Amino acid sequence: MEELYKIKLLDESIDFKASKVIPVFLTKYQIGRGEECNLQYDKSWISVSRLHAIIISENEKRWIEIPKESSNDLFVNKKKIIEKKRKLKNKDTIQFSNNGPRIQILFKPSYDLNLWLIVSYAILGVSILLALYTTFFR
Repeated sequence: MEELYKIKLLDESIDFKASKVIPVFLTKYQIGRGEECNLQYDKSWISVSRLHAIIISENEKRWIEIPKESSNDLFVNKKKIIEKKRKLKNKDTIQFSNNGPRIQILFKPSYDLNLWLIVSYAILGVSILLALYTTFFR
């Protein structure tokens, strides 16, 4: 099974301390206080719903959904999410309620980005070779 993205905890959860980076392999990752959640917070986070949010990964795209069971706010990069679904970007910070715990989403570079870098370096290399050729063999 391939790692889809990582979650960096900015605040402690039941199983992990703050600053822990967790690899995620599931296409649906549930977060909340409920026992069924993949990332579970304890009852001291009273503003976190039993099922507060679901991160979905599909075709190298990630988004966060607010399930109908969630009665508390969700913030991405300190902005309250009004819609039930929002696309996520690399290094987005998600906060579960106004004073609730925070996580950061970390994506692996996509194939498209890697291909773009390879092509860029190839063009740079050709440019350097042409400059050297015209300098020394003219």
